[in-house]
Amino acid sequence: MPTAREKREAREQALRDEGAREALAKLNHQNFTDPGSIAAAAGPVARPQHAGAKVIVACKLGIAYFDIQLCQMDEKFQQNMQGGRMVKEATRTGSIVRLRGTAYPRGTLPEGFPERPVTIHNAALNYGVDRHFMEVWMEQNRLNPIVMNDMIMVDDNEDRLKARLKEVADKLSGLEPVNPKADHRMPKPINAAVSELESRPRTVTATDA
Repeated sequence: MPTAREKREAREQALRDEGAREALAKLNHQNFTDPGSIAAAAGPVARPQHAGAKVIVACKLGIAYFDIQLCQMDEKFQQNMQGGRMVKEATRTGSIVRLRGTAYPRGTLPEGFPERPVTIHNAALNYGVDRHFMEVWMEQNRLNPIVMNDMIMVDDNEDRLKARLKEVADKLSGLEPVNPKADHRMPKPINAAVSELESRPRTVTATDA
């Protein structure tokens, strides 16, 4: 049987964990709805390393690359009407991991531009990403719409990852190039009925004469 002190410490730890989860959820929501309100990922881009366990990261975002970074919880003083209080706030920290997206420039490429990424089922595959980093990042961003909607997927087995991607191949990020012939993002006519009438040949009747 746990003692009263152990129960109290467990409750306090649960409250701290809940506060951290809420702060990360708030950070993810702000980052998705208003990217300008959150400091962008900044710092050195992690160089490829051969040591340690690796995973493959699939990115379905229709952009050239997506920089991700871990967060740490810091205590900061927040001023309010009652004077203020200490709150926990997520702050980006550590090196940046750069994930390739599905977009790739056309025409002549600048010197030194990386090769086109391996793409399958509308996703770009990023090989050799540190397993521990991605496990922590996926946990911190589990409420991020990018993760919840399968825009970022992680696996250490390529065949298994490809099978998972096949199941969500029809899911798109909305950042893909617009297809003028068949794309729900294309603007619709303001009044379809009027445009249809104007395209029909006018028939003259006896009352028009």
